[in-house]
Amino acid sequence: MEAVVQNQLANGVLVENFRDLTERVSDLLGRQGIKVMPYNQRGIDRFLNLPRSLQESIYSSLEKFYQLCEMAENDGVPFEDSGKSIIWWTLTRLGMVPSSDLMSHIQPGVSIEVYNAENVQIFRTFDILRKISYSLSEIVTYEWWELFERSSFVNQGMIQMAQDAASGKISGVHYTSFPEHEVREVMSEEKCSIRMRHLFICPLKDKAGGFAGGISVFQMLN
Repeated sequence: MEAVVQNQLANGVLVENFRDLTERVSDLLGRQGIKVMPYNQRGIDRFLNLPRSLQESIYSSLEKFYQLCEMAENDGVPFEDSGKSIIWWTLTRLGMVPSSDLMSHIQPGVSIEVYNAENVQIFRTFDILRKISYSLSEIVTYEWWELFERSSFVNQGMIQMAQDAASGKISGVHYTSFPEHEVREVMSEEKCSIRMRHLFICPLKDKAGGFAGGISVFQMLN
């Protein structure tokens, strides 16, 4: 019984820390003119019901995102920049190495997501957050396919490309041929949607040359 009580107390502390962290991230983004709800009951309930190991992983990833944002703010990196400078800055801070020609493929107005070797999103350009209504607590605790719906053809293609990047079949900038498509929120009351065109992916290496993750680059059309 004592062990159960201690576990419940520890879990309660982690949930409170998670709630506090989402507020800190939201406040920091707010200072840059990016309004994102820190948490709602659905997101907190989701976090509370996840396995402890996954809770800790989610907390760690969000904390790293906060630290990156804080360093970017202190370094004067413009949050409005969705292109080369903020991505190069981010990859440098994360110790991730792209192919030598990546920056020549990134054009103004694109949106970028960075994933680690476990295919967990660890950074996103801030323009994406302006287009969706989910709270931070939901964004980080639910799988992408639980939050949004889009063509199964595109979903399967993205999964295959991620696997090919991890296996080494894709070694540099790889352009995709997916058609323009709509991504729609599933669980929100607002049911926001984004019309997008996926452009390319690019694997990332660590400093020792091992697979470290990847970048997904797309264009939002609305």
